[in-house]
Formats: sequence, structure tokens, C-alpha cells
Amino acid sequence: MSLPDLSAVQVSRIGRADPASGSGTREEETVLLLHGPTSNLFGERDPAYYGTYTLDDIERYATECGKRLGLKVICAQDNWEGALVEHLHAARRFGAIVCNPNALQHYSYSIRDALETIKTPYIEIHMSNMHARSEHNAERAKNVTAAAGKGYICGCGILGYKLAIERARWLIDEKLAKEGKMTAKARL
Repeated sequence: MSLPDLSAVQVSRIGRADPASGSGTREEETVLLLHGPTSNLFGERDPAYYGTYTLDDIERYATECGKRLGLKVICAQDNWEGALVEHLHAARRFGAIVCNPNALQHYSYSIRDALETIKTPYIEIHMSNMHARSEHNAERAKNVTAAAGKGYICGCGILGYKLAIERARWLIDEKLAKEGKMTAKARL
């Protein structure tokens, strides 16, 4: 799959987050796109599994997908688990979170605890299908973070991000409809 020219797409990025910032004004139409360790090397890292798209390509694509659905996508990436937890705490003011925790999916109970505490709808995404990879042993086959989510997408490459943003839109619309802030007619 080749992407359209996304060079003009402006990506919103945030640096290290202040966990207290999550208590601010709700931004229901905003999605945090969060990437964990080694995502900054997408495009170089094992292209047979992850493809040749860079993190910048992925962020631009997800931002454009969000824009088409009326969502603002804010992007962040960090190689440190604690920084990811701080981003999650700050994201409790957002409508949804799309996250690729990478290897942290296998053992990060701190990320899972943060997700369960903040209650912001979470969709987990992975570029490759780890279940189809024979070199993964039993330890790497387990996932402790996905259970906190409202969706799990793996093995779809960059298309998975479009699916995750669409799922985020759906979850935001469901919440807004329950709160009487939106008509029952969902966006398609």
C-alpha cells in the first residue's frame, strides 16, 4: 500500500507530559496517538515485519485520518515507560487513546494500571501480527496491556492506524450520545 502525499499534513506533537495536565478542560474530539520504545526507528527496524514507513509517516497518516473524521490527533513517542504513563495520565482529558506500546505490552503493568485508572477509551495497535511470528516465545506472546482496551488491532501495518482512529471516533460518539451531547446518528 502506498500513501498519498501527506507532506502538507501538520502533526501536533507533545513532549514529556505533566500528569496534572490531564485534569484540565475536556477535549472530547482529541485523540492521543502514543508510541512506545523503538517506534522512533520505524522504517529502519526490521522492515519485513514493520514495513518501511517511518514514525513521521505514521503520525501524518493518522493525523489526516483523524481530520477526515473531525478529530484532532496529538502525537507522542517515548522510549521510557514512566514517560508513557505520564502521557496516559495527561490524556484523561482526551476523547480516546490509540497506543502502540511495542514490547511494553508484554510486561508493563504500570501502563495497564494507568489505562484502567484514567478510563479514557484505549485502542491498542501493533504494525505486525505477533501471533504469526514463530520466533516469539511464550513470554513474548502474552499481552498485559490489551485487556484494558476497547479495541486491539495487529498485523494490518499502517492501515491499522486508520482502523484505530475510526474505532476512536466510534467510541467518542458513543460516549457523547450517552451524555446527550450528540444525536444518536453516528458519523460514518
